[in-house]
Amino acid sequence: MRKALFIGLPLFFIYFSTNAQVYVEPIIGYQIDMTNHPRLNQLNTSVQFAFKTKRSELLLTLQKGWGLNSFSSDSSFTLNPALPLYSPAQKKMTPNSFSFLITRRSFLFGNRNGQHMSFLASIGMEYQQIKVQYNYDKNDYVILNPDKTIQQTSINLETGLEYMLPLKNGRFFTQMKIILVEGVRKLNYPISFHYPAPLTINVGYSFLLKKHHAKK
Repeated sequence: MRKALFIGLPLFFIYFSTNAQVYVEPIIGYQIDMTNHPRLNQLNTSVQFAFKTKRSELLLTLQKGWGLNSFSSDSSFTLNPALPLYSPAQKKMTPNSFSFLITRRSFLFGNRNGQHMSFLASIGMEYQQIKVQYNYDKNDYVILNPDKTIQQTSINLETGLEYMLPLKNGRFFTQMKIILVEGVRKLNYPISFHYPAPLTINVGYSFLLKKHHAKK
């Protein structure tokens, strides 16, 4: 699948860039973690290029997830009889991600040249890291089975809905997306959390870069 992705991408780019209107679309958004408590939420910023023909749009997206710190606590223990047997250890977890997506933007209903809804279907590669840090007395206490920083690169399938409002000098849109399938690497070490499977809410704006020129 990875080989097909990297072979097909240049072909899509060449075809759509020569036969379509081309837009650049900066996006900002918020990712709500649906798998962990406390949640590992992220802000995201992305830029995508939209190649529009009469029948469809192809989107190429680069996205960076900026993790928000999540705080909780574990227990640390000591064998020193002069100290309490256990003490809370503050745990900070910070998610971060970087992804590349290829998306089909398909018209659902509305006015194609005005306000309308679209269906989004994406395939892409994503790098994820969840950094774990502890704050406790490391000289006298120890944590049994502490959580560790994890990271992986995986293939993701995503889907979502998009509302678009064409304006005089561009297009405004909002998106809601979820991950359908996410490749997760098996870990030999037990941890108390999972990679986030976020519900993503985005807003963006389309700037026209290249107009379509009809064939004579």
